[in-house]
Amino acid sequence: MGDNVMELVVESGPVPLAVRDHGGDGPPLLLLHGLGGSMAHWDPLLPELTATHRVVLMDLRGHDGSGVGPWSWAAALADVEAVITALDLGDPAVVGMSLGGMVATRWAGRPGCPGAVNLDGLRGFLTAPENYPGLDPALRDKEIERLRVLFDGHAAAVTGPLAQIIAEARAALEEDHIGACLAAQSPLLVVVATENLPAQQQFPELAEAFRRGLERDLAALDDVWHVQVERIGSSHAMVTQHPAEVAKLIRRFLAG
Repeated sequence: MGDNVMELVVESGPVPLAVRDHGGDGPPLLLLHGLGGSMAHWDPLLPELTATHRVVLMDLRGHDGSGVGPWSWAAALADVEAVITALDLGDPAVVGMSLGGMVATRWAGRPGCPGAVNLDGLRGFLTAPENYPGLDPALRDKEIERLRVLFDGHAAAVTGPLAQIIAEARAALEEDHIGACLAAQSPLLVVVATENLPAQQQFPELAEAFRRGLERDLAALDDVWHVQVERIGSSHAMVTQHPAEVAKLIRRFLAG
């Protein structure tokens, strides 16, 4: 890390929040990682983003260096507000990955944000049955149950503070966030992955139906002037697979 990087814990909000401020004179940019991640998730993008912005990273509640508290959208937004206030960021752009992207989308529901970016956080792969259109209902339900068993096993293996919020956070991922995009009052970029993670490759028919459902619902955003949708040839792990392309999308969008 450079000499101007500052690590701190913001304790003015509901829970202590681990923060890293990369400094600089550019406009402020707050980055929010996904479920089970940490601020280190963003390391591949930092060379590009710190060249133009004052980049601030935070660990979400229940993750890595931050404290634990019940998960809700209101609580997550209160955490974001606590960091923004503590660091005197004013009105930063907010970028989030997956669960963090859902938080960023809700932050865009407040006027004054110069831009928010949701990286593949419209809905989790495990979602409501109607979000897998075109699949035989019997096969769909069987595959959903098989996927739920897999995810339940992953959740049961979680330890530490994250274990205390994993059930609530998983439920949040299963929600549909198209409505939150429509409710945005600030410019919003939604970046959609078009390829499968290795785990999704175990469920090829379900994954194909999942993407059909996404494309069906993305059509609702076509005529929303302040929402832009970009598709990227990557899996959900786009930040590590294609950091330069993701950073370019973010910078281009925020440049207006």
